[in-house]
Amino acid sequence: MIPSMQTDNAHPSGARRCAFPCGTLFPFVDRYWSWEGPRSRIPALPELLPGTGKELIFHYADPFLVRGQSGGTRHTPQAHILCVRRNIVKLAPGGETGFFAIRFRAGAFRHFSPVPLAEIAALQDPLPDASLFLGKDARELRSAMSGSSSFSQRVVLAETWLLRRLRKRSQRDAAIDKASSLLYYAPDHARPSRVAAAIGLGPRQFQREFKAAMNMSPKAFLRLVRLQRVIRSILLANGSNILDAAIAEGYYDQPHFIREFKEFTNETPAAFFHNGRGLTHFYNTSRPENRMLVCANTA
Repeated sequence: MIPSMQTDNAHPSGARRCAFPCGTLFPFVDRYWSWEGPRSRIPALPELLPGTGKELIFHYADPFLVRGQSGGTRHTPQAHILCVRRNIVKLAPGGETGFFAIRFRAGAFRHFSPVPLAEIAALQDPLPDASLFLGKDARELRSAMSGSSSFSQRVVLAETWLLRRLRKRSQRDAAIDKASSLLYYAPDHARPSRVAAAIGLGPRQFQREFKAAMNMSPKAFLRLVRLQRVIRSILLANGSNILDAAIAEGYYDQPHFIREFKEFTNETPAAFFHNGRGLTHFYNTSRPENRMLVCANTA
């Protein structure tokens, strides 16, 4: 049975569709989504800001163009990871837009790839080729996605592939998965010391194990979560007050938010939101965290 789906055909850049994972994949995958835009109406693509998660993107139409800081552009691979931790990544359409994305929960990608997260970060490329970390599986799945005619078929392909990879790999670091969930979904109440106690680890052991699994310290993770929440709330509610959104997420005052924003993006929030508000973005509204859906395919 296919998970329930949402379609937004009124989006200014074309149709966006969304589906949620089955119960087995629920701890690891936030959602599946796609975006299509016809060549006759070239869509605007967003500027990607730092965040905590990873996405696996398969292009069945033309891949993105990435604008470099020097002004040049390059195409992304047909199958690539999206992992922005620093600076802003500027995308442009490479022609007809059509892609399918698997949005992983923070830190969950490590359960599907044998390559440590540190090696992904070491590339210093926020959109690396997926085959570097998933081998020929990435190329084969991208080919199957291209041959599929509907979003629902691509969801079935994705779930089957994810379940197969998950069975091959032992589900390790369950305590760290719990810790990242606590830090992400309850940042107002979650301090690293409290989270360490909740998962049964001492503070120093928790720091070591979290950094080994997530490639960042708990404190750095919380900083990214807070920034991500502010950006997301502003872009989803166009017209909201930037300072109000920042204060609501725990920033002390305007200078505090400006410093953090600039440290992660090399741009001031005023400059970014002046140019970026009202444009396209890859953020989605939240889904109920306890919603468990039936698998698309358990084979």
